[in-house]
This record gives sequence, structure tokens and C-alpha cells, in this order.
Amino acid sequence: MIKNYLKTAFRNIRRNKLYASLNILGLSIGLGSFFIIYLFLQNELAYDQFHEKKDRIFRVVQSLDNVGSHEFNAGITPALGPAIRENVPEIEAFSRLDNWNKSIIVEGIKDSLDNVQTASVDPEFLNFFELNIVAGTKENALENDAGMLLNESKAIRYFGTAQAAIGRTIKFGKSSPLLVKGVFKDLPKTTSIKAEAIASILAVDSYRGDNMTKWNLSYGDQLYVLLAQGVDSKTASEKVFEVAQEKSKGVLFQDLQLQPLSDVHFSLTTAGPVQEKTDKQYVFIFTLVAVFILVCAVFNYISLALSQSVERTKEIGIRKVAGAVRFQLFRQFITESVLHVSLSFIVAIILVELLTPELENLIGRDLEFSVLGEPILLAESIIFSLVVAVLCALYPAYLSTRMSVVQIFRSGRGSFSTKRL
Repeated sequence: MIKNYLKTAFRNIRRNKLYASLNILGLSIGLGSFFIIYLFLQNELAYDQFHEKKDRIFRVVQSLDNVGSHEFNAGITPALGPAIRENVPEIEAFSRLDNWNKSIIVEGIKDSLDNVQTASVDPEFLNFFELNIVAGTKENALENDAGMLLNESKAIRYFGTAQAAIGRTIKFGKSSPLLVKGVFKDLPKTTSIKAEAIASILAVDSYRGDNMTKWNLSYGDQLYVLLAQGVDSKTASEKVFEVAQEKSKGVLFQDLQLQPLSDVHFSLTTAGPVQEKTDKQYVFIFTLVAVFILVCAVFNYISLALSQSVERTKEIGIRKVAGAVRFQLFRQFITESVLHVSLSFIVAIILVELLTPELENLIGRDLEFSVLGEPILLAESIIFSLVVAVLCALYPAYLSTRMSVVQIFRSGRGSFSTKRL
């Protein structure tokens, strides 16, 4: 029976090439646009979500009241981290973060001068930020300011394999050589902290010396904290500010707040080294745009299907005379709709793959997700398209099959009108 439905569906496509082309093309553009926007939204909402303890990770930011404006700054004096770790029991761990490109020399390799995105941090950084170690270990890797971690891509580039990197030394600028103790899988693109190498801030930035303990100096470092289980962030924020006021003699900070890790990517009003930021309102706006495009594509499909149904009323009447029941006619319409949407889906995926690089150029960063590269996302897209196909077929099928044989042949084309849509 299904084979017969498919034969009929393909025959109708061949007979009505213009209608089928317009319907498939219109739905392809609609689905393609929807999928592209969906990929963008999926990418934006995925930022920093891979950390297991993400709900307890916060960034300390300064709240600044200037004339006519209210601003935030993520640059914090390096003296604050150790002070709040010692005096605020609600803070389980802390880490300063100097997240910039650093010049390195890989010892033992000729012409190895390179720039790497480096996260210069405190040892406790490894206690609350997620890293997938593929070689070596991260345990005590940053202790005594003598070790470091390297990402898998750089390890393979410099040493051939991840395992071969373990025990080799890398020198950051004028600092002492650091021993590679672990290799971690490349961080997802959807991370606010970019790191190809992770090392101790006291080792990489050793030139700072005693300035790391001076309250009146700042190098623009970020400060991340891990709150203990069940701690209210507002309470912890107030205590952090109290310690800062006490230690800096009340002249350094206007106010300090704890910013959730999930908000870092959307913090357009916060000055700092994080480059990939998005206005959260854009996420809402693009969600509405995606829904609007999809609704328009579906209504356009239904409108064309209704107009075509008017031309097929005699065919429906003949099928009823031949013994076809309403349920069988319904299945015929749904089969044709599924075929149209399946063809539209294939064209839409091709459009998505062709246009995704243009989107990446437009937003200035690579997307973490792709429809073909994510089996789960591909399966969700197929199921979604099938649901759209069924929904698109229901109304035209209902109007086309509700008429009796007498009504069809008496009026020639039936008594329903597309004006009812």
C-alpha cells in the first residue's frame, strides 16, 4: 500500500512540476533559514555549559558608576584572590586568570617560536574548570610553579603525539622552562576561556614579582571563584566586597559583584579580555525570527497545497467511487507531504552546509555545532521535519476528503475554497 502511495506521489510531482518546485523550494528556504538560526542559537546558548560545576562558578566584577552611565569591569587586582580565599569561607576555590596570547619556545625543537592562547591561572583552577585529560595527569600539574598543561592540537603539532609531549619543556618568554605534565582535549569552541596552554600565573607572569600582592596595581586579570554547595551568591558577594574594602583601605573599589559563569558570554557591558560576547536580547530576537520564518514557510506550503487540492477534487471523487475510504485518502495526502518535506529537508541541509561558513564569517567565530556533524541534532531535525510534514498535510487533507462524491461531481471542483485558510 505504501508503495502505491509513493508511486502516486511521484506521479503527481511529475504532472505538476511547477507546483512541486515552488512548494519544495519555498519550504527548503524556510527550513534552511530556520536550521541556520537554530544552529546559531544552539551555539550561543552552549557557551560555558560543559563545566560540571558551572552553577557554582562566578566571576568577580567591579561595578563602576560614571557620570551618566553604569559600567562593569572584569579587571581585578591580583591581590584580591588570595585575600577572599582566606577570609570568605563561602568560597571553596579561586583562580586568577591572565588569558592572552603568549610567546613560547619549545625546547629541543628548531624554529619552535610560537604564540599560544594561554590561561595563566592559580592551581585551584583545575579543581572547578572541566578538562578532559588525554595524556599524563592534571593532578598537582601547576604546583610549585614548575608544570603546565598543553592542548592536544598543540601537543601533536610540536611532538607528534599527545603522549610524546609528556615530560618535555616549554618556555614562556623570559620565565623558567615549564614541564608538560598533562595534555588535555581541545576545549570546545563555546568557551569564554580560550586556552591552548594552561600554566601557573606566578610562573608565566613571574616578571610581576611583589606587584602580585599590591592592592593598588591591576594587570587586567580576571578572578573566578567556586562557591561552596548551597551558598547564596549575593551573600558571598557582600562578603567579598567587605574584604576588598578592608584590605584596600576603602579607596579602591566602588562595588564588587559575583557574575555567574553563564552570564560571561552575554556581558556586553563588562569590560575585559573576553572577546566573543553576544547581547542576550539577540537570542530572544533570533528565536522569534526563526519561529516567524518557519510559520511563514508552513503557511505558504499549506496555501499551495490547498490550491492544488482544488484541482484534484475529481481525482478524489474517482478514488471514492473506486472504494477508497477517507483514512486511505488521508494517508495519501500525508505520504505526498512527507515526500515533499523530505526533498525540502535535503535541499535545506545542502543550503545550511553551504551558508554556514558565511554565517561564521559574519559573526566572526566558528560554530561548535553542525547538522551533519551531530547525529543527535540530525535525528532531531529529521523528526522535526516529519512533524512539519504531517501538520502541513492535515488541513488540506481534511478539506479535500470531507466532501461526498455527489458534491464533488455536482460542482465539478468541489465546494470548498482556499479563502477559508
